[in-house]
Amino acid sequence: IYMAPMLLDGTETTFVANQGATVTSPHAPGVVLSVPSNAIAGTSSVSINMMEIPSHKTSVEIPEFAVPTSVIALEPSGLTFSTPVHV
Repeated sequence: IYMAPMLLDGTETTFVANQGATVTSPHAPGVVLSVPSNAIAGTSSVSINMMEIPSHKTSVEIPEFAVPTSVIALEPSGLTFSTPVHV
């Protein structure tokens, strides 16, 4: 199992949790994650990053009918959203 690292290399997006943000990263070219206001509870600072990884290195089993060449890993692991986010 490959666990994608939390990239704290200056490419992460840091924002106040309840304010929302648009997350992009050079580690996932062309991918935009839109986090609406109040999708993450609280007023603390949140850092999110993402990276493209080969599909055979995911920590989540991919269904047999899906054959991606890569997937996007969002970090930190375990972060949950109370409303839908858009990719």
